[in-house]
Amino acid sequence: MRKLLGAASILLACFWAALGRLRDKKQSIAHLHALAQSLLELRSALQERQQGLGGMFMSLAQKYEKGPVRGFYGRLNDKLEDLGEYSFSELWRGTAEECFSALGEGVVDILCPLGDCLGGSELDRQCTALERAAQRIEKEAETRREALGGEKRLSFGLSLCAGGFLAIMLM
Repeated sequence: MRKLLGAASILLACFWAALGRLRDKKQSIAHLHALAQSLLELRSALQERQQGLGGMFMSLAQKYEKGPVRGFYGRLNDKLEDLGEYSFSELWRGTAEECFSALGEGVVDILCPLGDCLGGSELDRQCTALERAAQRIEKEAETRREALGGEKRLSFGLSLCAGGFLAIMLM
């Protein structure tokens, strides 16, 4: 009876591990959607010229409840105090790497060039760059979402097979 309960525990743990991996992937897709949306909101705020970059970053940080998007804009707003010591592009790049490295190199590579054009004088160029980056991030999220559909069965299947193999070996 104990062996049967142990085997069931192993299989359940493997199932939960697969479920956790898939949940993390879904969460990263949601973070990508939120990031793309925030870039579009930043573009709209720039077009309206209602406030400076610091105010825009603060309002975006307050809008998003949790996750890397909130952390990104909050940290960026805090780092604006170091603007004389570092250039805006260095602050942007460093903050993007801190907050979005867990989402993958591709996301950071999309975000980093934005630091070079934001805060400049050409509003149309800034807005175009923000919109293009948001589209690329949205496309990345869509690609990951499509790949996730095929990964579900594979992830559960491999985890349960590994758990079954481990249970057999321990019996």
